[in-house]
Amino acid sequence: MSSTDSFKPSGLYRRQNPPSLYTSGDPQPILVGDTYHLLNLAGPADTFDINERVFCHWPHYRSKDLVNWTLDKEPAFVPSTNPDDPDVGGVWAGCVITGPDGNMHVFYAGHSEAQEQPQCVVHAVSDDPHGNKFTKLGVINISEKTKGNLLKTYEMKDFRDPFVFYNEEEKKWWMLVSARLNKGPKWTRGALALLTSEDFKTWDVEEEPLYAPNDVHVPECPELFKLGEKWYLIYARYIAPEAGAAYLIADSPRGPFRHPPGGRYLDGRRWYAAKSCPKAGDDTKRIVFGWIGDRRKEDSVWQWGGDTAAPRELWVGPDLSLRMGPCMEVLNGMFEQTPAYEVKSTVVKRLGGMEAKFLEYPSTAAEKGQLVTFQAKPAPTTTGYGLLLRCDEDWSGYWLNFFPRRREGDITYHNITLTMSPFTLDDWTGDHHDYTRREIDGTDFIRLEDVPIKDGETGRLVLLDDMIEFFIGGRALTFRWGWSKYERDNADAPLGVFVQDGEVEFENFRVFKGY
Repeated sequence: MSSTDSFKPSGLYRRQNPPSLYTSGDPQPILVGDTYHLLNLAGPADTFDINERVFCHWPHYRSKDLVNWTLDKEPAFVPSTNPDDPDVGGVWAGCVITGPDGNMHVFYAGHSEAQEQPQCVVHAVSDDPHGNKFTKLGVINISEKTKGNLLKTYEMKDFRDPFVFYNEEEKKWWMLVSARLNKGPKWTRGALALLTSEDFKTWDVEEEPLYAPNDVHVPECPELFKLGEKWYLIYARYIAPEAGAAYLIADSPRGPFRHPPGGRYLDGRRWYAAKSCPKAGDDTKRIVFGWIGDRRKEDSVWQWGGDTAAPRELWVGPDLSLRMGPCMEVLNGMFEQTPAYEVKSTVVKRLGGMEAKFLEYPSTAAEKGQLVTFQAKPAPTTTGYGLLLRCDEDWSGYWLNFFPRRREGDITYHNITLTMSPFTLDDWTGDHHDYTRREIDGTDFIRLEDVPIKDGETGRLVLLDDMIEFFIGGRALTFRWGWSKYERDNADAPLGVFVQDGEVEFENFRVFKGY
């Protein structure tokens, strides 16, 4: 195995160099010993037709600390050049696991419109635990006795994103596959098929799906794991209410899978296809990856694929729901430890209205990105407060809003939104159409509810290139700036803070430059 020079999370694995060639898509991480491996989809970034962009191969990245990474010189997988092969149209999402032989195995979705079944599960194996070289074994073998279940239960067009693990409780290998039922309302037939195997070679299709919520087109990129007392099912939703990476909780790997307290989302819809692996040396946490979509410059339309977000941590909260935050070792590796700008305390007050003040430091001026950290202390009756990002003197730009809702002990539960001003609500209103656009995500680009923020808790805002990642209360908001007049013209505008009908003190407001 040969690799490139080492690089850090703000660099190569986010998007393959040169960035004009490839876009990063669905991630497949695994921890082998003390080494993290990340194999993700990579498609041609200079295309905007989805059928062209998903002609994907799989690069292979490695790290021992989540900070310094190497990229294998050759991709782990590329589409076949044989028109009769199942992956001639692209190597799509799947999973990377350690097989019963101790070596690295991969199950992925092969794509070929020439096949009767355009999506199928392909198995590949390496001759070592770290995946230095893979051999494709072909489409998985489904037992003759259960092939009827496949045809009876599922459509043949959508059958992708396999996730495989060993179920200790049942002493079988399990495979979850993103699929669609062949009956039911057209747009909500999405389901997770369950296949099982005792020998890792022949797979039985269970007659009933593991999960079929009747509210999603296809539940993509699933994974199922136990963390602490509960089982957690994570999957990605599209063409569905509340699109994005969702999760559910169960007492058993067979469910039933229920919505967790505070909702099934850890982030908004623009952090997608989340996949995780155990954290080295800490069995209470998992490391999770997702991608942040591209936007077309001509009209800010969102695209499939973009940049891999920096690794994040998952852990279980006091109410047994999942919590997510940044890996501090990753942030420490990305940003300087001495702040370039610091304000010990600043207070904003206005009763019955809104007031804002701008700080001295520009919001996106650092060439290698920046980390903004702060604590906020709202007065008990404050309606809302937040940050102004890429805003001009008329407050036109992005607003990161915090709305206190209730208090329990030393925790205040908030609704948090990311919006833009002026708000594009009505087509018949005035001049703002020259400057803004109507986002497909609505006026609240992201909305998180019941976020528990402990007194003195630090909010962390990562600004890198045209991406925004914000973390607090075990939740995250991820977005990419668009290409409206305000977003372009205000790229170097100073950061701002504001309050709505109340008073808030921002403490230890610090800005750290990227390395």
